[in-house]
Amino acid sequence: MIYIGGAGLTSLAQLAIARLIGPRNYGIYSYVLAWTSVLAYLATLGFNVSLLRFVPAYRANGRLDLARG
Repeated sequence: MIYIGGAGLTSLAQLAIARLIGPRNYGIYSYVLAWTSVLAYLATLGFNVSLLRFVPAYRANGRLDLARG
């Protein structure tokens, strides 16, 4: 229910933004938002997955020095 509610709220917010700023500016907005999302994903370089996967394993083995680099 929370995911469905969040999706509905997001849809309503996008619709409101589109109505307020118009079709041309909404196109610019969505283009910039898409590029921002892509760049944010690339900026992590997979480190978020590494943190979730390797740090607990290092901690369990008592090798936190490996987590520091």
